Amino acid sequence: MRMKQNNIVSEMETSGQFFVTAGLFVAFIVVAGLYYFANQDQRLDIRFVRVIGVLEHVEKEEMEQAILPKIEVGYLVLDVDLVRDAVEKLDWVNRVQVQKIWPDTVIVTVKEQIPYARWGENDLLSINGEKFRPNQIARFTSLPLIVGPKEQEVVLLDKLKHLQGRLNNIGITITKLQVNDRLSWSIRLSNGLLVQMGRKQPLLAFERFLTTLPLLGNQQIEAMERVDLRYPNGYAVQWKSGTELEWGVWVNQPADKPDRQVRSI
Repeated sequence: MRMKQNNIVSEMETSGQFFVTAGLFVAFIVVAGLYYFANQDQRLDIRFVRVIGVLEHVEKEEMEQAILPKIEVGYLVLDVDLVRDAVEKLDWVNRVQVQKIWPDTVIVTVKEQIPYARWGENDLLSINGEKFRPNQIARFTSLPLIVGPKEQEVVLLDKLKHLQGRLNNIGITITKLQVNDRLSWSIRLSNGLLVQMGRKQPLLAFERFLTTLPLLGNQQIEAMERVDLRYPNGYAVQWKSGTELEWGVWVNQPADKPDRQVRSI
Protein backbone atom coordinates (compact mmCIF):
# COMPACT_ATOMS: atom_id res chain seq x y z
CA MET A 1 0.00 0.00 0.00
CA ARG A 2 1.65 3.19 -1.11
CA MET A 3 2.34 6.10 1.22
CA LYS A 4 2.24 9.79 0.48
CA GLN A 5 4.21 12.49 2.16
CA ASN A 6 2.37 14.23 5.00
CA ASN A 7 2.83 17.95 5.25
CA ILE A 8 2.59 20.00 8.43
CA VAL A 9 1.30 23.35 7.23
CA SER A 10 1.83 26.36 9.47
CA GLU A 11 2.29 30.11 9.46
CA MET A 12 5.78 31.20 10.51
CA GLU A 13 6.89 34.55 11.93
CA THR A 14 10.11 36.10 10.61
CA SER A 15 11.78 35.36 13.97
CA GLY A 16 11.74 31.67 13.14
CA GLN A 17 9.58 30.78 16.12
CA PHE A 18 6.46 28.71 15.59
CA PHE A 19 3.50 31.10 15.52
CA VAL A 20 0.14 30.60 13.89
CA THR A 21 -2.37 33.44 13.87
CA ALA A 22 -5.43 32.50 15.92
CA GLY A 23 -8.70 32.65 14.06
CA LEU A 24 -6.99 32.32 10.71
CA PHE A 25 -9.36 30.93 8.13
CA VAL A 26 -7.73 28.98 5.37
CA ALA A 27 -9.54 28.08 2.21
CA PHE A 28 -8.68 24.63 0.99
CA ILE A 29 -9.05 23.75 -2.65
CA VAL A 30 -10.59 20.32 -2.89
CA VAL A 31 -10.02 18.51 -6.13
CA ALA A 32 -13.05 16.36 -6.80
CA GLY A 33 -14.10 14.08 -9.56
CA LEU A 34 -13.55 10.67 -10.94
CA TYR A 35 -10.01 11.45 -12.01
CA TYR A 36 -9.02 12.20 -8.40
CA PHE A 37 -10.54 9.08 -6.90
CA ALA A 38 -9.18 6.92 -9.69
CA ASN A 39 -5.71 7.79 -8.47
CA GLN A 40 -6.36 7.10 -4.78
CA ASP A 41 -6.22 3.83 -2.95
CA GLN A 42 -8.98 2.85 -0.56
CA ARG A 43 -7.15 4.22 2.44
CA LEU A 44 -7.14 7.85 1.30
CA ASP A 45 -3.81 9.12 2.64
CA ILE A 46 -3.72 12.33 4.65
CA ARG A 47 -1.62 14.81 2.70
CA PHE A 48 -1.97 17.98 4.77
CA VAL A 49 -2.05 18.84 8.47
CA ARG A 50 -2.72 22.48 9.35
CA VAL A 51 -2.03 23.75 12.87
CA ILE A 52 -3.95 26.83 13.99
CA GLY A 53 -3.15 28.78 17.16
CA VAL A 54 -0.84 31.33 18.76
CA LEU A 55 2.13 29.18 19.71
CA GLU A 56 5.01 30.84 21.53
CA HIS A 57 6.45 27.84 23.35
CA VAL A 58 5.45 24.66 21.48
CA GLU A 59 8.06 23.84 18.86
CA LYS A 60 7.12 22.78 15.34
CA GLU A 61 9.25 19.65 15.66
CA GLU A 62 7.38 18.61 18.82
CA MET A 63 4.08 19.04 17.03
CA GLU A 64 5.22 16.94 14.09
CA GLN A 65 6.45 14.13 16.33
CA ALA A 66 3.11 14.04 18.11
CA ILE A 67 0.88 14.16 15.02
CA LEU A 68 2.58 12.32 12.17
CA PRO A 69 2.59 8.79 13.67
CA LYS A 70 -1.15 9.06 14.37
CA ILE A 71 -2.16 9.99 10.82
CA GLU A 72 -0.32 7.20 9.01
CA VAL A 73 -3.46 5.06 9.14
CA GLY A 74 -5.12 7.27 6.53
CA TYR A 75 -8.12 9.54 6.40
CA LEU A 76 -10.94 6.99 6.61
CA VAL A 77 -9.85 5.27 9.80
CA LEU A 78 -8.11 8.17 11.52
CA ASP A 79 -9.21 8.59 15.15
CA VAL A 80 -9.16 12.33 15.87
CA ASP A 81 -9.23 11.63 19.62
CA LEU A 82 -5.86 9.90 19.39
CA VAL A 83 -4.38 12.93 17.64
CA ARG A 84 -5.86 15.25 20.24
CA ASP A 85 -4.53 13.17 23.14
CA ALA A 86 -1.05 13.07 21.62
CA VAL A 87 -0.89 16.84 21.20
CA GLU A 88 -2.34 17.55 24.66
CA LYS A 89 0.57 15.66 26.22
CA LEU A 90 3.01 18.33 25.03
CA ASP A 91 4.25 20.53 27.89
CA TRP A 92 2.77 23.86 26.86
CA VAL A 93 -0.50 22.67 25.33
CA ASN A 94 -3.72 23.55 27.11
CA ARG A 95 -6.60 22.69 24.77
CA VAL A 96 -6.72 20.91 21.41
CA GLN A 97 -9.43 20.45 18.78
CA VAL A 98 -8.94 18.14 15.79
CA GLN A 99 -11.04 18.09 12.61
CA LYS A 100 -10.91 16.03 9.45
CA ILE A 101 -11.54 17.91 6.19
CA TRP A 102 -12.44 15.78 3.20
CA PRO A 103 -10.61 14.25 1.46
CA ASP A 104 -7.01 14.53 2.71
CA THR A 105 -6.62 17.23 5.39
CA VAL A 106 -6.56 17.42 9.18
CA ILE A 107 -6.87 20.70 11.09
CA VAL A 108 -5.42 20.86 14.61
CA THR A 109 -6.44 23.93 16.64
CA VAL A 110 -4.15 24.44 19.63
CA LYS A 111 -4.39 26.74 22.64
CA GLU A 112 -1.25 27.17 24.73
CA GLN A 113 -1.00 27.50 28.48
CA ILE A 114 -0.72 31.07 29.77
CA PRO A 115 1.73 31.04 32.71
CA TYR A 116 0.75 33.16 35.70
CA ALA A 117 2.99 31.96 38.54
CA ARG A 118 5.71 29.48 39.44
CA TRP A 119 4.84 26.50 41.62
CA GLY A 120 7.81 25.24 43.60
CA GLU A 121 11.16 24.80 41.89
CA ASN A 122 10.20 23.17 38.60
CA ASP A 123 6.55 23.85 37.71
CA LEU A 124 4.39 26.66 36.44
CA LEU A 125 0.73 27.44 37.08
CA SER A 126 -1.49 28.62 34.27
CA ILE A 127 -3.86 31.50 34.75
CA ASN A 128 -6.51 28.87 35.60
CA GLY A 129 -4.37 27.06 38.17
CA GLU A 130 -3.31 24.14 35.99
CA LYS A 131 0.17 22.87 36.87
CA PHE A 132 2.61 22.06 34.09
CA ARG A 133 6.37 21.69 33.72
CA PRO A 134 8.28 23.60 31.03
CA ASN A 135 11.65 22.57 29.66
CA GLN A 136 13.38 25.64 31.08
CA ILE A 137 11.93 27.12 34.26
CA ALA A 138 14.73 29.72 34.49
CA ARG A 139 13.02 31.82 31.82
CA PHE A 140 10.14 32.56 34.17
CA THR A 141 11.85 33.84 37.30
CA SER A 142 9.99 37.13 36.95
CA LEU A 143 6.69 35.36 37.75
CA PRO A 144 5.55 35.23 41.39
CA LEU A 145 6.55 32.05 43.23
CA ILE A 146 4.03 29.97 45.18
CA VAL A 147 5.24 27.37 47.68
CA GLY A 148 2.55 25.33 49.38
CA PRO A 149 0.96 21.94 50.07
CA LYS A 150 0.20 19.54 47.24
CA GLU A 151 -3.19 19.74 45.56
CA GLN A 152 -3.60 23.37 46.66
CA GLU A 153 -2.54 24.96 43.38
CA VAL A 154 -5.92 26.45 42.46
CA VAL A 155 -6.71 27.67 45.98
CA LEU A 156 -3.37 29.38 46.51
CA LEU A 157 -3.36 30.90 43.06
CA ASP A 158 -6.75 32.47 43.78
CA LYS A 159 -5.42 33.85 47.07
CA LEU A 160 -2.37 35.24 45.31
CA LYS A 161 -4.58 37.04 42.81
CA HIS A 162 -6.71 38.45 45.63
CA LEU A 163 -3.72 39.68 47.62
CA GLN A 164 -2.12 41.20 44.54
CA GLY A 165 -5.35 42.98 43.71
CA ARG A 166 -5.29 44.63 47.12
CA LEU A 167 -1.75 45.89 46.50
CA ASN A 168 -2.18 47.21 42.98
CA ASN A 169 -3.20 50.68 44.08
CA ILE A 170 0.10 51.23 45.92
CA GLY A 171 2.30 49.91 43.13
CA ILE A 172 3.72 46.87 44.98
CA THR A 173 3.68 43.33 43.67
CA ILE A 174 4.00 39.93 45.37
CA THR A 175 7.13 38.00 44.47
CA LYS A 176 6.48 34.99 46.73
CA LEU A 177 3.55 33.43 48.57
CA GLN A 178 4.43 30.62 50.95
CA VAL A 179 2.32 28.32 53.10
CA ASN A 180 4.61 26.09 55.18
CA ASP A 181 4.01 22.65 56.68
CA ARG A 182 2.34 24.23 59.72
CA LEU A 183 -0.01 26.12 57.37
CA SER A 184 1.49 29.46 58.36
CA TRP A 185 1.24 32.09 55.61
CA SER A 186 3.80 34.65 54.51
CA ILE A 187 4.41 36.80 51.44
CA ARG A 188 7.45 38.56 50.05
CA LEU A 189 6.81 41.88 48.29
CA SER A 190 8.66 43.49 45.39
CA ASN A 191 10.15 46.11 47.72
CA GLY A 192 11.77 43.33 49.78
CA LEU A 193 9.30 43.43 52.67
CA LEU A 194 8.48 40.08 54.29
CA VAL A 195 4.93 39.93 55.68
CA GLN A 196 4.21 37.07 58.10
CA MET A 197 0.49 36.43 58.44
CA GLY A 198 0.39 33.26 60.55
CA ARG A 199 -2.18 30.46 60.53
CA LYS A 200 -5.32 32.08 61.93
CA GLN A 201 -7.25 34.11 59.36
CA PRO A 202 -4.16 35.25 57.43
CA LEU A 203 -6.13 37.20 54.86
CA LEU A 204 -7.99 39.12 57.57
CA ALA A 205 -4.68 39.97 59.24
CA PHE A 206 -3.37 41.25 55.92
CA GLU A 207 -6.46 43.42 55.44
CA ARG A 208 -5.90 44.99 58.86
CA PHE A 209 -2.31 45.72 57.88
CA LEU A 210 -3.41 47.41 54.66
CA THR A 211 -5.73 49.74 56.57
CA THR A 212 -2.71 51.18 58.41
CA LEU A 213 -0.66 51.95 55.30
CA PRO A 214 -2.44 55.24 54.50
CA LEU A 215 -1.25 56.50 57.91
CA LEU A 216 2.36 55.88 56.90
CA GLY A 217 4.46 57.68 54.34
CA ASN A 218 6.49 56.04 51.58
CA GLN A 219 9.60 56.49 53.71
CA GLN A 220 8.22 54.34 56.51
CA ILE A 221 6.89 51.65 54.16
CA GLU A 222 10.19 51.37 52.28
CA ALA A 223 12.11 51.17 55.56
CA MET A 224 10.23 48.07 56.72
CA GLU A 225 12.19 44.81 56.47
CA ARG A 226 9.72 42.43 58.13
CA VAL A 227 6.18 42.78 59.42
CA ASP A 228 4.72 40.20 61.82
CA LEU A 229 0.91 40.22 61.73
CA ARG A 230 0.49 37.35 64.21
CA TYR A 231 -0.93 39.60 66.91
CA PRO A 232 -4.64 40.03 67.64
CA ASN A 233 -4.59 43.83 67.94
CA GLY A 234 -1.60 45.03 65.98
CA TYR A 235 1.68 44.00 64.38
CA ALA A 236 5.41 44.17 64.95
CA VAL A 237 7.83 45.81 62.54
CA GLN A 238 11.50 45.07 62.02
CA TRP A 239 13.20 47.99 60.30
CA LYS A 240 16.03 47.81 57.81
CA SER A 241 19.49 48.21 59.28
CA GLY A 242 20.56 51.81 59.62
CA THR A 243 17.05 53.19 59.27
CA GLU A 244 16.49 56.63 60.79
CA LEU A 245 12.83 57.50 60.62
CA GLU A 246 11.21 60.89 60.83
CA TRP A 247 7.72 60.29 62.10
CA GLY A 248 6.17 63.30 60.44
CA VAL A 249 3.08 61.41 59.37
CA TRP A 250 -0.15 63.42 59.38
CA VAL A 251 -3.74 62.32 58.92
CA ASN A 252 -6.29 64.33 56.93
CA GLN A 253 -8.54 66.54 58.99
CA PRO A 254 -12.17 67.63 58.40
CA ALA A 255 -12.57 70.53 56.01
CA ASP A 256 -14.00 72.78 58.75
CA LYS A 257 -10.76 72.52 60.78
CA PRO A 258 -8.01 72.90 58.16
CA ASP A 259 -5.40 74.15 60.64
CA ARG A 260 -5.68 71.27 63.08
CA GLN A 261 -3.18 68.49 62.52
CA VAL A 262 -2.71 65.32 64.53
CA ARG A 263 0.51 63.35 64.48
CA SER A 264 0.16 59.59 64.19
CA ILE A 265 2.98 57.32 65.28
